[in-house]
Amino acid sequence: MWLHDYSFRTLGNSGTFMMLDRRDLPGDAGGIILLNPYSDDSLGSTDNSALRDSFIVDFKVEFNVLEKDPDYFIGCTIVGALTTARFMQRPTPQN
Repeated sequence: MWLHDYSFRTLGNSGTFMMLDRRDLPGDAGGIILLNPYSDDSLGSTDNSALRDSFIVDFKVEFNVLEKDPDYFIGCTIVGALTTARFMQRPTPQN
């Protein structure tokens, strides 16, 4: 609910793929944040670090946040630099 109140909107039929559209803000303050929250983590993208920083400050007021480079996302290993990442399905553990 907080993300909706913050003006994030879902994209298409997805209940989790969201966009914050702040292109109407003046100067360099505006932009878009794409966010895919999942369980206890999220993956987001923006080309505006000021917009990201503003969102993170507001988010941290409401939630306990641990920021780190991602290792896995939705059961996939992230391989390579984040700008050229490949996603590989994590193997099922053998018992």
